[in-house]
Amino acid sequence: MRCPSCRSAVPDGSRFCSTCGHDLQARADERRVVTVLFGDLAGFTTMAESVDPELVKNLVDRCFERLVRDIVSFGGRVDKIVGDAIVALFGAPVAHEDDAERAVRAALAMQETMAAYRAEVGTRMQLRIGINTGEVLTGAMRAGGDYTAMGDVVNTANRLEMAAPPGEVYVGAASYYATSLAVAYEPVGVVHARGREGPVEAWRAEKVLLLPGRYPRGHRSPLLGRDDELILLRRAVCLAVSRRRASLVLILGDAGVGKTRLADELSEWTVREFGARHVESRCVPYGEANIWYPIGAALRELCEVGEDMTLLDAQQRCGEVVAKVLGTKPESATAQPITGSLLHLMGYEGPLRHLEPQRAREEAGRSLVRFLEGLTADQPLVVRLADLHWADDLVLSLLDDLLNKLSRCPFLLVAGARHLVDPRWSRRPGRYNELVVNLDPLEDSAAEQLLSRLLDGKAISPALRETLLARSGGNPFFLEELVALTDRSELVSAGPEFGADWGLPLPIEQELPETLRGLVAARLDRLSAEEREVVENAAVVGRSGPLFALEKMAAATGSGPAWRAALDRLVDRELLELSGRSWTFRSDLIREVAYSTLTKNDRARRHAGIAVWLEDQRGDSEQLDHGSVDRIAFHYGTSATLASELGGVPGLPVDLTERALRWLGEAGRRARVGEVHVLAARLFSQALDLAGDSATPQRLEFLLGRAEARWGLFELDAAAEDVACALELAARLGDEHGRARALMARAEIEQRRGALEPAHSTLLEALDAFRSLGDRCGEAETLRHLGMTLLFQRDYPDAEATTQAALATFRELGDRRGEAWALQNLAWVAYLSGRVADAEVRIDESAATFTEIDDQAGLAWANGLLAFTRFHQGNLGEAERLAEEILPDTHERGDRFGEAMMLLLTALVRLWSGRTVAAVERAEEAQGLFARIGDSPGQAQAEATSGRALVASGRVAEGLHVLEDVAARSRRAQFLAGEAMGGLALASTALHVGDVDRASAQLAVIVGIDPTVGEISGDERAAAIGLTHLQRGDVDAALDALRPWLADSEADPAPAVLAALALALVARGDAYGGLRAADRVHESPRSTYLDLTHAYIAAGLAHAQQDDTSEVIAAFSAARQLIDRTGDVVAQGVVRLAEAHALTAVEATSARGVRREAERRLAGLTIKAEGWATAFALAQHPRQTVA
Repeated sequence: MRCPSCRSAVPDGSRFCSTCGHDLQARADERRVVTVLFGDLAGFTTMAESVDPELVKNLVDRCFERLVRDIVSFGGRVDKIVGDAIVALFGAPVAHEDDAERAVRAALAMQETMAAYRAEVGTRMQLRIGINTGEVLTGAMRAGGDYTAMGDVVNTANRLEMAAPPGEVYVGAASYYATSLAVAYEPVGVVHARGREGPVEAWRAEKVLLLPGRYPRGHRSPLLGRDDELILLRRAVCLAVSRRRASLVLILGDAGVGKTRLADELSEWTVREFGARHVESRCVPYGEANIWYPIGAALRELCEVGEDMTLLDAQQRCGEVVAKVLGTKPESATAQPITGSLLHLMGYEGPLRHLEPQRAREEAGRSLVRFLEGLTADQPLVVRLADLHWADDLVLSLLDDLLNKLSRCPFLLVAGARHLVDPRWSRRPGRYNELVVNLDPLEDSAAEQLLSRLLDGKAISPALRETLLARSGGNPFFLEELVALTDRSELVSAGPEFGADWGLPLPIEQELPETLRGLVAARLDRLSAEEREVVENAAVVGRSGPLFALEKMAAATGSGPAWRAALDRLVDRELLELSGRSWTFRSDLIREVAYSTLTKNDRARRHAGIAVWLEDQRGDSEQLDHGSVDRIAFHYGTSATLASELGGVPGLPVDLTERALRWLGEAGRRARVGEVHVLAARLFSQALDLAGDSATPQRLEFLLGRAEARWGLFELDAAAEDVACALELAARLGDEHGRARALMARAEIEQRRGALEPAHSTLLEALDAFRSLGDRCGEAETLRHLGMTLLFQRDYPDAEATTQAALATFRELGDRRGEAWALQNLAWVAYLSGRVADAEVRIDESAATFTEIDDQAGLAWANGLLAFTRFHQGNLGEAERLAEEILPDTHERGDRFGEAMMLLLTALVRLWSGRTVAAVERAEEAQGLFARIGDSPGQAQAEATSGRALVASGRVAEGLHVLEDVAARSRRAQFLAGEAMGGLALASTALHVGDVDRASAQLAVIVGIDPTVGEISGDERAAAIGLTHLQRGDVDAALDALRPWLADSEADPAPAVLAALALALVARGDAYGGLRAADRVHESPRSTYLDLTHAYIAAGLAHAQQDDTSEVIAAFSAARQLIDRTGDVVAQGVVRLAEAHALTAVEATSARGVRREAERRLAGLTIKAEGWATAFALAQHPRQTVA
């Protein structure tokens, strides 16, 4: 073994290190979450002034002797007694799952003890107590001293004690929240404690509400993933009842794994299926003087004896029940002794109290058997015992007796316990049945189902979902507590983790709830020293890792081969899992708690040791894969950061900071190239913190790297600050290349803010700088960015030419990545200018190049554009599939713009496939994300999509209000995809409900704008103009507006334009032409459900003009079948309105009923559809003039 202080080798079992004198058997320093109890005797000083000091000492000694007993009885440890003050720790050196609760219970008991002592000796002394919970450093001072705790938590407990009135207990916020279910409190408010800058919130503990280990049941979680166990348990119950055979069902598992929930389900089923009698009880870890409490509590329920019932009342009630069960009278010689024995087990004084203990136990056992035999004579009995691991050995022995002596009775003992019970209870063999079920954590699919049920519709990000599942490790209680934490404050991960194959830690902002930390800490404190060291080493490595990492760390600490045996025991304890040559934590919570107990000094040493070993093994960074670079950067960066916080740690490499900066910079560069923006920003931030304010080229590189990552995250203000610092630093260093890069970054920020002219100017300045430096690569990259700015300015020809120039330069330089991005940008130019076929060719080229160079981020962008192309081509299913595949990747990389665009695309797909409610949900997601990143055009597009979907789904007024707001903002700004975006969406939606006046008003604003025939918004504008004229009753104007668009896109006319044309031709009386146009809509792969619906309406009206009733019925039957499968309730009403007109034209008897249904539907939506009524009336009477 080695000395933990100086690392010198020392013989096994040594008490002190022969080199440095370190106490080898003292507990090492640890960071622990503890609850500190600070008590002080009020009135001590006054008494000491007037009473002999020897008497004072005796009084105080006896007082503290009793108070210490209270502390110890609740699992606390007296830290120190100084004068008239006492300090106790709960949770150190050994943790319990409920240390905060134990401390408050102990404090209330101490107040009762103090009151009794005060009455006994006639003193006026009183006790003030303050309690606080939080992280402290525990250990012994090197200069000498006992084990103690240090930290602000201790000081705050002292301040709370000083603020508390004599005789009262004040607790801080963390202690209150950890114990509020078990203790009654009164809020005190803010306490301005002496010695603290800030105020402290405090609560006064009033009384204990529940026995230890008992908590009120709130909403019961669903039982998921336990079908196999439940089938097994039910078969055991069936056998016990049918064969009248006593049975023990023992459910073993870790805390929170679902033992109680499974036992609940089994017991309730047994009651339903067999009419069984059911009672439940539990064992408590402390605070109960009656060792028979678990049996006694069950008997109280069976005998209807309340907890507060007097002995006389209990005798009467219990005697009546016993007599009824045995078929005799309460005063009979048979019933009375059994009644007395049962009361003894319930904790009442009685004759058995005066017997020798062994004989009293035997007598109580015989009486209990007789009573239970009678109870089970005509009805099965289920006795539930929870937390059996806390039971006294005598209780376990009594359970053995019951099972053996009731072997021919339908008696079921359903017990839940942790594995702590295994070494204590070896069941005696007998003629009863026994089933032991070891309950494992939930499988992944069941945990995911449970998480969804617990969230109850609350939307969370995929990363947060993954984090919650990983932290819980499939433990239902852990998952419930973590979800409850998200209700108090959104639990947000800091983004992608380093080195996924080693499962390095995922930073989490929120602290663990004390309930979970206590459960896990108590479990870890039961480990041996060797097991604890392996767990701690594993926690430093990460969530998972290779066995050789643990082997090397064990060798470094002198543990030798013992680590492997300790690892195997940890696997047996189900803390770790093995798979081949790697290990994984069963729950991320275990890793977090184990890591949190290490001191920062120890963490720094261990991280540095791993980093040095990895660096020595892996060689030069250029030859390493991303995962290896990430791991080395993580461990060096963490070690250097910790060492900086501590002002240095002896024994670390002298050039630790330089190594950390080099590896953090390389990892950040790779993350930036891969467009993993969240990770890149975090790495460069860590590097900048370590680098300080020095004016070095390395710091300039970090600033530029973080600026690029931040604008990738749309954190534009922060990115602008980094660019300003970079420009200043470049000027100080005389670094013209750095200045040019900073100008490019500034232009990108300006562009993303919508300031396109300033961005254009800045890029031209950067272009001149790169050209003057002869930097062809920088020149090409600047040209590419300039091309995108021109694209956003809707200058498609110049955007094409500029980006082509960038592409040529990249190809000349052999820069395949630059070439791939230039091709992708050219695809955007083609797509937005309406050249969809060209866009698809360029997308294929860029995707092939991105694949060749293994640029997954670039490939995602190419596929994202392909998804939009598929949408424009009418292939909605393929567009949605691509977008849904890309979404997780964009979120993981922190590409918020890409994520928002994919959310928008899926909302559009849902809208135009008729899934209106789902479209609203997804559009609102997109709108929220666009708003967070400050992308006004994207936000407007998402809001316009949401507004259209709201109207179609029947929320007409709400949707129109949204669209009016978008249209108003669109008129005040120039957005990508046309200034008319908001107005066009509102006009089209107004036409959808037949509000032609509203549509006309919007089109009057945008009609004068050059539509740029071929631009993707042009088709919808043409269809809207044509339908507006039609709903106004001007058929000729409608046809004049629509025909030019057909001529300019004859090869593939837009279905929306064709459908509007079909309606206009029918309104003119050209039934044949209308049918031809409708057929072309049906033939087009680009047709949406609404295009098809309009085509069916046109066909039905055309057949009415031809007086073909059967075809009218067929056309509108098809229209109804199509539209009724969607969520577009507006179109459902419009179809029936058109059908009524057509049926009236052919004088069908059903016309009146269809009209009534149409009017009812439209009235329910509070719309009149006057524009549609005009258009359909024209088609019904094509040769008449309609006013």
